[in-house]
Amino acid sequence: MQTFNLEPAPDFRRIGRRAPLATAVAVAVMLASAPGFAQTAPPPPAYPPSGPAQPAPAPNQPPPPNSPPPPPNYPPPPPSAPVPPPAYQGYPPPNYSYLPPEAPRRGRSGFALGLGLGGGAVRAKDVGNNGLAFTFGVGGFLNRQVALMFDYYVISYDLDAITSEKHDVIGGAAQLYFADMLWIKAGLGLGSLKASQGGFQVDSTERALALTAGFGVEVLQTDGGFVLDLQLRLAGARYRGDVGSVVNTAILVGMNFY
Repeated sequence: MQTFNLEPAPDFRRIGRRAPLATAVAVAVMLASAPGFAQTAPPPPAYPPSGPAQPAPAPNQPPPPNSPPPPPNYPPPPPSAPVPPPAYQGYPPPNYSYLPPEAPRRGRSGFALGLGLGGGAVRAKDVGNNGLAFTFGVGGFLNRQVALMFDYYVISYDLDAITSEKHDVIGGAAQLYFADMLWIKAGLGLGSLKASQGGFQVDSTERALALTAGFGVEVLQTDGGFVLDLQLRLAGARYRGDVGSVVNTAILVGMNFY
């Protein structure tokens, strides 16, 4: 027995009208899934700025008081030329400077000889007489600071046109150099007072114990052993009779060799 499908037949006219739309959708899906297809993201939505909008300042008008200050407009720095590295020149040659050799100085040693000439005064019985002073010394050094000398010290003066007197002391003395240019002297000897007329002795006291002292400043020192100094000399003695005490004082220029 033959059966029949009673379902309604499709409407080919409606299907024919939808076929182009379906084909276009299928082609679009195939292009979107193909590699290398550039997908353009939709632009982000424009949100309004937060807070109230600030109106733009009018031309030649100051900005609102609450607005931040504009950034400073500093000029661009000038272009700097590249600095080349320093050229290596090696170490400079050493510059040695030698001090000039110190001039040798003759040491105080050995034989010593001294002469002095100047002016002085002799005071006796409260009466003073000025005259010519002379000293002579010879001896030797014990070390650089101490010398032992034979010492002669005399002052001569004129009493009148024909009479002259002199007071001299002869003895020994120790001379101490307590600085490079300074020295002191002290000695012990015998002194006498003599009177002369026309170059002949007419009167004299006895030889009495006398004390001598001196102080000197060396003003010139040479390498050859010659020394020039300024001296202050003193001497005193006491005699019998009516002569009494006699004191000598003198300032001299001394010439010394050692």
